[in-house]
Amino acid sequence: MIGGFDGYNPMTAQVAGERLLAARTQLDALCEQHKEMGVAMTALIYEGLPVEHILAEADKRKADLIVIGSHGLGVLQRVFVGSTTLAVLKRATCPVVVVPSANRSG
Repeated sequence: MIGGFDGYNPMTAQVAGERLLAARTQLDALCEQHKEMGVAMTALIYEGLPVEHILAEADKRKADLIVIGSHGLGVLQRVFVGSTTLAVLKRATCPVVVVPSANRSG
């Protein structure tokens, strides 16, 4: 046991922190790019259950629209893995636009 947690690995925590910083940097750049085009965007990063955070944030902000990506997974894989996009579609109180992945096969 290290640092009070079974299986705690400081290297894993460092990599996760680096990925979080990289994601934040990319999102901030995207927001700035769209701001220059007259589109207001807010980048949010949460840890935890994505569906719950997406729906709570949409309710909090009284969102008119949710735009969410889809990996285009097959039906069988979706049964075993679950689908954030599908759950948001079913539970959202505002319209949802699904944008398919550019890497979508088929």
